[in-house]
Amino acid sequence: MSYNHNNLGHKMMEFYSKTFSNKLRSLVIHDIDSLSVSILLLVRVGSRFENEETSGIAHFVEHTIFKGTKKRPKTKQIAMEVEQLGATMNAFTSYDYTGYYIKVPKEKFAGAFEVLADMFLNSTFKQEEIEKERGTIIQEINMYEDTPQRNIWDVFENFIYDGNTLGRDIVGSKKNVASLQRKNFVDYIKKHYTADRTIVCVAGKFDKKKIISETEKYFGSLQKGKGLQFEKIVEKQSKPAIKIKFKKNFRKNFNLQ
Repeated sequence: MSYNHNNLGHKMMEFYSKTFSNKLRSLVIHDIDSLSVSILLLVRVGSRFENEETSGIAHFVEHTIFKGTKKRPKTKQIAMEVEQLGATMNAFTSYDYTGYYIKVPKEKFAGAFEVLADMFLNSTFKQEEIEKERGTIIQEINMYEDTPQRNIWDVFENFIYDGNTLGRDIVGSKKNVASLQRKNFVDYIKKHYTADRTIVCVAGKFDKKKIISETEKYFGSLQKGKGLQFEKIVEKQSKPAIKIKFKKNFRKNFNLQ
């Protein structure tokens, strides 16, 4: 455990960290002037830990984890409860990590923490919800491909990291998105969403002791995982290179002759 006080004028912020017996880590930032609390669950796993067959699953899991739990079977139940708390909730996927966060008025902290923990720990990944989300993600892929200023970064990374897991798009391919099944999701969560790879971050105004006790209550039984490896980068470019991408049917779609 460690404390660090930072006096910024009239504003006092306190930083606190703790590692639990199951290797789960907690990072608490107490801000006495804040009117809200933000909770972030960060998992040290992303697209670079995937294999070719499951490429895109980290992002797919991030989408589907909101779609129902044992306690809250319907997506609508989760959405309504978050709205009633006056909270906002979202998630993101990167190459090295995946995050889920909720921001709520400080008086509603306990309810928000419980909802976020329930989704993280108890999502059911029903096959029908997976089927619904496939179309959403395929449309997301189409949107990125139709946005040159966004797609250029994917092309660039595909090019410079060709042959490495960093060279694959985080969202995966349409083929993979169409083929992933519930078992892939369940196996992925069991393997990657482990205590030693998870950090619970809380920032805002709250009771610090309650934060720690709530974290231990929800995440204390989360199991430790095995060490995971990703494919390391090997620099092999020896001369300048160029890549030009031609978008299929571009001229036809825009009536260009």
